[in-house]
Parts: sequence; structure tokens; C-alpha cells
Amino acid sequence: MGNRLREARQKVKDDPTASLKAQALLDRVVTAGGIYPQPMLIDQFSNLSRMINQADQKIGRSAFEFYDDLMKEMNSIRGELDRISGK
Repeated sequence: MGNRLREARQKVKDDPTASLKAQALLDRVVTAGGIYPQPMLIDQFSNLSRMINQADQKIGRSAFEFYDDLMKEMNSIRGELDRISGK
């Protein structure tokens, strides 16, 4: 999804409004650099994967709820990306 967002940002670079929207979407997906940045969608999925794969017991309900929340966020971003890129 990060690559698709970068491509969309490149595609709409001549339209300032669409370019800002594409950058805002990218910022929701990819964690910014710097000291102690807030983990964004890609890193949150990685954290969930690590949590599930390292569990030594049955996966708790909170993991499934976290997954559902991440999927809602991803679907929201996809919908906005489709509107920006005209798909």
C-alpha cells in the first residue's frame, strides 16, 4: 500500500489539493523518521504480527479487535486513495 500511495502522490503532484491529500494518506500508513515516532499502519500490522507469532498461549480477543481496527483504517485509506487516484 505504501508504494501505491507513493505512485498516487507522484501522479497528482501537479494538483496541490490532491497532492496534500495523498501525502496525508501516506503519513497515516508509513511511520515518520525521528526519535520515538508514533507507529503508523504498516508498523502497527508488524507489531500485531509479532505479538501473535510470539504468543505462548491462545491469542486473546484484544489481538482480534486490534486487527479489526487496523483493517477498518486500511479500508478507509484505500477508499480515499481510490477517490484521489480516480479508480
